[in-house]
Amino acid sequence: MSNLAEHMAEQAAFTARYEALSAIGRLAHELGASLETSEDIDEALAYCAARQERMDAVQLRTLDEARSDANEDAAQRTIVNTENPAHALDVTANLRVVWAALETVREDLIPEGDPNYDAQWDEITSAMAVITEELGIDPLEV
Repeated sequence: MSNLAEHMAEQAAFTARYEALSAIGRLAHELGASLETSEDIDEALAYCAARQERMDAVQLRTLDEARSDANEDAAQRTIVNTENPAHALDVTANLRVVWAALETVREDLIPEGDPNYDAQWDEITSAMAVITEELGIDPLEV
């Protein structure tokens, strides 16, 4: 395949990935996030939250809607966990619920870039790592 054909194929693949982005993913990409970051909704939310001071009203509305959707998803997962006793005993799944809530707290209340907030976040994540290890769970599974 020629260099031009390879380039065109790569560009087509990139375009398809971009077109598949969620609204928050597109906003993150607009603000400078990599395509990989923009494809992960949680990472895109965090990226945008850290840059909200640079956003216009339309961009802020997109961020608020994405946060609301993320909170609804986390709440739904919590409901599923409490309605399903077998799932409630799944410690790994329960840790995922806690992490989802913590990530929302990080985005909304513990902004990145401030040394005091970053120290607070480091303390929280270190505590979660100790809990995960004490439960005998591989941190990569959570």
